[in-house]
Amino acid sequence: MLDTIVSKLPPDLNAAVIITQHMPKGGFTAALAARLNRISALQTRETENGDILKNGIILVSRAGFHTVISSVLDKGGGQSGKIILTDSPPVHNVKPAVDKTFISAAQVFGANCVTAILSGMGNDGGEGSEVIKKAGGVTMVCREEDCLVYGMARYALSRNCVDHVLPLQDIPGKIVETIRTMNG
Repeated sequence: MLDTIVSKLPPDLNAAVIITQHMPKGGFTAALAARLNRISALQTRETENGDILKNGIILVSRAGFHTVISSVLDKGGGQSGKIILTDSPPVHNVKPAVDKTFISAAQVFGANCVTAILSGMGNDGGEGSEVIKKAGGVTMVCREEDCLVYGMARYALSRNCVDHVLPLQDIPGKIVETIRTMNG
């Protein structure tokens, strides 16, 4: 599923991308980032503590840590985001948890957040999607028939905070369209 999304994002994407997937420790997220980097027009790598979010860069959340975004001023005096890897307890029995990333992104970027929940078990991502929606951001989920497991998307839908339910192949285009609309 991630291959479909990442391979269709254009090289001039005017946004930073964070992928948070439930994966165990042991180099799995580094291997995922390396694989995605091979098929993407955008540089893709695993998060490091202190990374600054930059347009056109995809960061894959490191397994075993929550990816939290804090606000930082960039060199031009504008607001950017800085990655903080936290070893706080699991949320929804997972670490990294999508909710931690989404909620912190909403606090830093508000209406400039675009989220997509794909396939996944449990209810992670629902609360974060709601926070992003309330902040004015755009939320989307993959339609059920394209998901191996529809738990996370279903939970976000149950919270009435999803703007778009889309076929997997339409998600990259909607992400790009939404970002271009946000950037005027």
